[in-house]
Amino acid sequence: MGPRLMSEATFRALINDVLVGVDKIGLVHDYERWNADFGDFIDLMRIRIGGKDVIRGWEIGYRGLTPTPIDSQLSFGNLDAIRQHRFVIRGYLGVYDADQSEKDASILAESVCNAMDSDTALNEAAFRVLPTSAVVGTGEYSGTLCHVITVTVRVEEYHE
Repeated sequence: MGPRLMSEATFRALINDVLVGVDKIGLVHDYERWNADFGDFIDLMRIRIGGKDVIRGWEIGYRGLTPTPIDSQLSFGNLDAIRQHRFVIRGYLGVYDADQSEKDASILAESVCNAMDSDTALNEAAFRVLPTSAVVGTGEYSGTLCHVITVTVRVEEYHE
């Protein structure tokens, strides 16, 4: 088994491909978006769906990597270490109480996790993709109340 090292950019692109394929996902940015004005920031998450302008945007951020020495008790062959890349996918959905948007946010959080956990291209590129986790909350951006979904993706690669 030779080295299986992939770049952050490769994993990010694969994560983006998975995210774009999720039903009703909205607008996807493959990097974290920033703006000095929160009003302008939230506009980066705005998209037209069903003839209506809504907040439904996503961004992919990188949180770094951590090397993990292999415990000699584990049977991973000749591997010396595993490196774990950490990504955060953050989604912003406008709160529309009459439409029960909190339920939509929960469904999307679960859909993103399911898509990440079952994607074969991402799983084949990596040594392994650990199960994702999601947190759903709310936040206000320039007077716009949003559901904020944070999904954590941990991708491991190895070297000998």
